[in-house]
Amino acid sequence: MRNDEEDDRLFRLLKEGDAEAYTFLFNRYFEPLYRQAYHMLADQEIAYDIVQDVFAAFWDKREKLQITSVRYYLYTAVRNGVLNEIRRSNRHERRLEELAAFMKAHEVPADFFLRTKQLQEEINLAITALPPRMRQVFLLCRDEELTYAEVAERMSISKLTVKTQMNKALHLMWERISKLFMVLIIFANPFL
Repeated sequence: MRNDEEDDRLFRLLKEGDAEAYTFLFNRYFEPLYRQAYHMLADQEIAYDIVQDVFAAFWDKREKLQITSVRYYLYTAVRNGVLNEIRRSNRHERRLEELAAFMKAHEVPADFFLRTKQLQEEINLAITALPPRMRQVFLLCRDEELTYAEVAERMSISKLTVKTQMNKALHLMWERISKLFMVLIIFANPFL
């Protein structure tokens, strides 16, 4: 049986919730998809995360998926994940460069450091306010500089759970500190 025909058969079983079919497809495609993502990004951890996310979504959305080729679907999903990561990374780098240029080009007001200290205190309060497990994930990543995989192993949870917890933690913290952060930026440049 050709791979495409076998993939079609396995996908029909997968749609019915067959975990063995999923495992077979995962084992068949994970390594080549990982190599493709790594080739495009040159970052092992991010490439691994993207492929893991694609397979997690493949399982989660299995009942609703209408695809003609499993291989084409998976490769396209990984390519799109890589492109999204590149766009996100470029936006992040651009924002950091803009902030650095802004800070370099403008004088710092006398109370800037006091406001910076207030922001740090608010960040610490935001961390304290996180749910215990989410706070533990956040602190392991931030303070101990562990990778998602290392945190997952230490806490006996999946890497996807670590990633989700970090995203939620950052979102909750941003909601809490964003206004103070904006005030700090505005006071750093009264001409805005």
